[in-house]
Amino acid sequence: MTELIAWGANNQKQISLKADQTTIQVTKIPLETSEDFREIGGGSGYTIRWMSDDQIYYLYKRNKKKITNISGVEKIAYGYDHALFLTQDNKVYILIKNTANQSGFGTTTSEYLEPTELPFFKDKKVIDVRANFKSSYIIVEGGTMFGCGFNSKGGIGQDTNTQVNNFVQVDTNISRMFGGVDSEGIIYEKSDGSFYGLGKNTSGQLGTGTSVNAKLPAKIEFLSNKPQVIDVALSLEHTLAIIEENNQRYLYSTGHQDYCGFGRTTHKFEKLEFFDDKKVEQIGVGCFHSIVKTYDTQIYVWGKNSSKQLGIGRVSTVPALLKINDLDENKYYKIASFSNGCCAYTCSSISVNSDFLNLFEKQFFSDFQVFDFKVHKFMIKLRTGDSPESFKDKIEENFKKNEAESVFLWIYGNSFQDIETLQKFWELFKIPDPKKKTLVSDLKKKFHDEESKNFDILVKIDDENEDEDEEDDFEEIPVHKLVLLTRSALFREMFLNIEQNTEQVKDFSGKTIESVEHFIKFLYYEEFELTADDDPELICDELEDAAEYYQLSDNRQLKRQLAKIKKQFNLK
Repeated sequence: MTELIAWGANNQKQISLKADQTTIQVTKIPLETSEDFREIGGGSGYTIRWMSDDQIYYLYKRNKKKITNISGVEKIAYGYDHALFLTQDNKVYILIKNTANQSGFGTTTSEYLEPTELPFFKDKKVIDVRANFKSSYIIVEGGTMFGCGFNSKGGIGQDTNTQVNNFVQVDTNISRMFGGVDSEGIIYEKSDGSFYGLGKNTSGQLGTGTSVNAKLPAKIEFLSNKPQVIDVALSLEHTLAIIEENNQRYLYSTGHQDYCGFGRTTHKFEKLEFFDDKKVEQIGVGCFHSIVKTYDTQIYVWGKNSSKQLGIGRVSTVPALLKINDLDENKYYKIASFSNGCCAYTCSSISVNSDFLNLFEKQFFSDFQVFDFKVHKFMIKLRTGDSPESFKDKIEENFKKNEAESVFLWIYGNSFQDIETLQKFWELFKIPDPKKKTLVSDLKKKFHDEESKNFDILVKIDDENEDEDEEDDFEEIPVHKLVLLTRSALFREMFLNIEQNTEQVKDFSGKTIESVEHFIKFLYYEEFELTADDDPELICDELEDAAEYYQLSDNRQLKRQLAKIKKQFNLK
């Protein structure tokens, strides 16, 4: 049975049409449908319900309305008083208000009660959208980002603080952008992995180490130096970030003392150690509050509580557990945060069986080939309501159309490096109990399963035998090609070299078996874990040799990890 549990501001009946209160405590909302939700979001005075059957409704001004004039919605971005819709034909639409000309029309039409196309992008291919506090950001094909609307803190990046009434170029080579419904700024990642911030920073919420507003792009060194930034959420006065390190997820925060979770102001990202052992899955922020959900469906909140947006009956400057008695442990929930409210809602979940995984391996890895990597809309059409069987049918159908590389890309991430893309796919198969089998656990099992290996890396351990190589001269390190290809662009490059000349696999001759094992583990985890007992100087030298041989010396992540080793052990 579909469930929606919500709390916070209800002054426009944006949470519940039947509740008379302007603010409500944690309440199970009566629903008229058995369809699961795909996504719920909202800002100030409105919420949007995107159902698993692709029907979309919005609650605004005490009414509920179905969106019928557009179809094929791929993404919805939620701002303070407007929302942006990205469709599968790469068009972008605005809904609700236009108070700061965040539509880019050049006029401040008061509101749009149905999605209205933004004309500036009619001849452009839009690939991503973001809505913040009365401002809009759009990325088009090629990575150029445009923005317009509210700009009193310089968030549009024009070195001014005056409102921007038409879309202007903000920056280029953008791969991802992050914001929030009440954020007067934006954080984005460039294609080289560097992160920049724009806009309001008076509480250090951009994490640049200062409290100066950024009217031009300001580099965020902390995020730029992290290997896997999973998600970032900006409020008016603080920012949260999920970062993956050493195959574990950690939560970081920066900003105002009342909202960042530390009880003190910080101008740079610091780890919220409270969550170190809690396996954070989702984060959300409103104007002055935060909500975090862990993989075991524990929900934590903190911040301002003037509209009961915390659901715990009190203000909390540090994380506090929110107990919701109605949560069903057998269902999978997501969370959403509005400007002054929150909700938890059910989503469909699918367990991946071994037959499903074998289909991938059979079709995509029977013969290794170099794919033409491109983002395709096929996977976006697959909703959480699909059964594994129907999903397999769609994979097979698409494969027959010679679009296998497109399916492959969405399954295994953007060029094997974009963990966020991979996470989006994993969301389709996540189930409540992390101990049960999922796509992720199956892949990890294959990594550790000796019988599932399908590729060997041979390390010569006997250099004294100058005669023809014999089997005993080598130590074998079994790896699973499928897993390594999904985890590492480094291995893909290395594997291409090996396939072109199978003898190159033995070019580890003369290297210690320890250094080779560290290199292989790096290909899996993109992290080096060395101790003083490992002879780090020797291993570091050998890793650099291997990187140079496989033409990986310029890889940003590899360079960063090697520099980390040298710094840790005071190596030159």
